[in-house]
Amino acid sequence: AILHRTAKPSAASARTKQQSGGSARPPRAITTHSTRRPLREALIGEAPSERQPQQLKMSAPPVAARSAYSYFTSDMHARLAAIADMPTRMKRIASAWSALDAAGRAPYESKAAADRKRFQDESAARDAEALAAQEARRAAA
Repeated sequence: AILHRTAKPSAASARTKQQSGGSARPPRAITTHSTRRPLREALIGEAPSERQPQQLKMSAPPVAARSAYSYFTSDMHARLAAIADMPTRMKRIASAWSALDAAGRAPYESKAAADRKRFQDESAARDAEALAAQEARRAAA
């Protein structure tokens, strides 16, 4: 078997560690965006304050549509609030969903269909807004 030995620190590394305040390596220089700015200004030929914004702000994306099972789960969580153990509660909810027939699932399916329609409408409106903003930028250019 090969035994790994740790190397003893040399006197030079101990001195470096002692001089630098505890770390064995000297501190590295930190570069930030501000150090690159003069080079960027020289290449582009304009100051940062003269730059135009790159993009227009878009509205937030629509909230995703919920499934029928999601509506059923939130309804059952309210009914089974007495069960504190979450894994047990989720197992009961899943088994109750599996046991539901089509008539029992119908109210949750209708809520999910309405939410899916809402999501599609909001997505279409956001897409139209993005297209209009894109066309406005093209016309301005």
